Amino acid sequence: MSAPPGAGKTTLMAGWASDRAARGHRVAWVSLADQGDDPAAVWTSLLGALRVTAGRNGDETAAEARGGLPLAELAALVSGGGAPVWLFLDDVQAVSAPAVLTDLARLLRRLPEGLHVVLGTRRDPAVGLHLLRLTGRLREVRAADLALDRTRVQQVLAEHGVTLDGPSLDLLVDRTQGWAAGVRLAALALSRAADPRSLARDLGGDDREVADYLDAEVLQGLAPAERQLLRSCAVPEQLSADLAAALTGDPSAGALLDRLYRDNALVTRLERPSGCYRLHPLLRGHLLALLRRTAPGPAARGPPARRGLVRRHR
Repeated sequence: MSAPPGAGKTTLMAGWASDRAARGHRVAWVSLADQGDDPAAVWTSLLGALRVTAGRNGDETAAEARGGLPLAELAALVSGGGAPVWLFLDDVQAVSAPAVLTDLARLLRRLPEGLHVVLGTRRDPAVGLHLLRLTGRLREVRAADLALDRTRVQQVLAEHGVTLDGPSLDLLVDRTQGWAAGVRLAALALSRAADPRSLARDLGGDDREVADYLDAEVLQGLAPAERQLLRSCAVPEQLSADLAAALTGDPSAGALLDRLYRDNALVTRLERPSGCYRLHPLLRGHLLALLRRTAPGPAARGPPARRGLVRRHR
């Protein structure tokens, strides 16, 4: 399950885990964000979670995990309980150590019978997913699968006591692209507004709550060169590799743009025209607002028809 921050990965995984447990399956959950890049810590936590599902709570994993992935014990834990075992690994993007990634790849290639592994991550980990895909052993959930449709957006608004007319709702769906965090933050803002329909027309990436989330969860996680590319390329509604290179002066900008797309940084690749990319409307609106404050001028204001994406909210 690979999608941007705020797409609803953990929520969906938690519901999935609850459903499996209700069916009598054994469920183990490990957040890799808590383990760092220490192989011993990762496998101690993983085996400890599996021991709990098997009714074995002894503190005997640390020494065994020091040498890397203990496949033999893992297989014994899975086979010992009878019922299928589901291992949910959340925040896999937090792992970067080659030793941990190598062990994860080994685990996925040599899964014991009865063990199902679900990975939740902001970007695809280097664990041989292409090989699992080739052999038909991989099921993928992507950002498009998690995007909220019009009916679900309307439901989220209703949960916050907000009702919009058809055109205003359509505009909000288009602006958020069904991104769960964007929809939720929009609902919070609209619930406090005296005129929700007017705010829905103006809501953009510089709304305080939306901007804070984008800064903390999306932009801060990028390298300086990636953040600079997004800022430099925020004005056009769609980008080709050549246009990105022209705007940044960097001939490798197209490759960097494609990496941002693959890393789920709220950049999408368009089917038509082929080879073009588009920034998420809320992210683009936020970046345009930054440009308006730091480099005011006609270029920073963007195309007139799209200026509604930006609000001077703060």
